[in-house]
Formats: sequence, structure tokens, C-alpha cells
Amino acid sequence: MKMTTRVLGMITALCLMYTPVLCEEKNETAPNSPEEAGLAEIQGILEIQPVGDIEGMDLETLTSTLTENVMGEYYDPVSGFRMQYPSILQFAEKEKGVVATSDDGRIRMTVETTPDGSRLSAQTLMVAVRMEDPSAGIREYTDPACFVREITTDGLYRIDLYTLSGDWLHHVILTCPETEKDSVTPFIEYMIHSMTTDGGDLG
Repeated sequence: MKMTTRVLGMITALCLMYTPVLCEEKNETAPNSPEEAGLAEIQGILEIQPVGDIEGMDLETLTSTLTENVMGEYYDPVSGFRMQYPSILQFAEKEKGVVATSDDGRIRMTVETTPDGSRLSAQTLMVAVRMEDPSAGIREYTDPACFVREITTDGLYRIDLYTLSGDWLHHVILTCPETEKDSVTPFIEYMIHSMTTDGGDLG
């Protein structure tokens, strides 16, 4: 049974009650300025995948250069969900455009978008995800509203990104060997802050 099915099943039960839960860790400690925050977010990516001579670039130019050279864009025309992701991952047509892997197959990203018939709150969704594995670390973000779950088991590192938009639940799963963790984690903040949703093709 797919994780999304299990999570949505638990959510149905949770919608019958409200359980306030505090996050273990919130991402509320911000750098001194937006410029510093932006530079901190992309610094780890630039260390892994340099984009050439960046001396003298302002944040806007640097971000644009990074997006063009290091990132790809995922877009689901039905839900309108859009997100930047590391271009070291490539989508395969045979996988119907929802699974991307690195050339060696060691890093894998899956994007699952499912209807949110219950109109969940992020808090209710988080409670359900915590029930899947109470030992997993969870970080919550407010812009956009989403949260991240991290798990390492049997040498495999996994990150789950969950976000709600309108009638949809978006679940992005990144997996890699634990030894490749440093190749994945620097992209997470950038991916999260690139998440947007337009109206999609609802007709």
C-alpha cells in the first residue's frame, strides 16, 4: 500500500478530532536581512555545483544564474503545482513524469499529487505523518506552508516534503544512500521556497 494512501486513511480518522501538536523544530530563526537569508539558502548548492564566476553578482542575478544552470522545474498542469529541483535528476517518460533519478540511479525524487477531499489543515496532516513514524525529525515552514520529515534507516536517507494547496496534497520524496546525503540536503530550502501553485487545468 502506498504511503499516500496510508497517510490519507489516517487523516480521515484524525479529521474527527483535533489534536494540538507542537513542532519539534520550527524554522523561525532568520538571518539579519533578506539578502543574507537568500545567500545562506544557496551557499550549499554553489559549493556542490559551482556556476562559474559569481564575484560581484547581487542576489537576484546570482539566483537567476543558479536557476538556469543548476535547477530544473517541475510543473503539474492539473493542480498547478510548480517547484524547482536539482537538475542532476532527470524525469523519464516511462515513469509518467513523476519520478526523476540521477544518472547513476542513486538519488531519486518522486512527486505525488493527490486530491485533498477533506480540505486538511497542515496541522492535521502533520499529526497523521507523525503517526507513521514518531521517531522521524520534522521541520515546519510558513512560507510556503509546508513541512519536512527526515528519516535514515538501513543506510538510506529519505526526505519527505508535504504541502497543501487548494484541493490538493503535494508530497515530494527524495531518497539516496546515507553517504550521498550531502548531495541532497543543500537543495531542500531552495526547493521549498520555490513551491508555488496556480489555478491549474481544473476543466
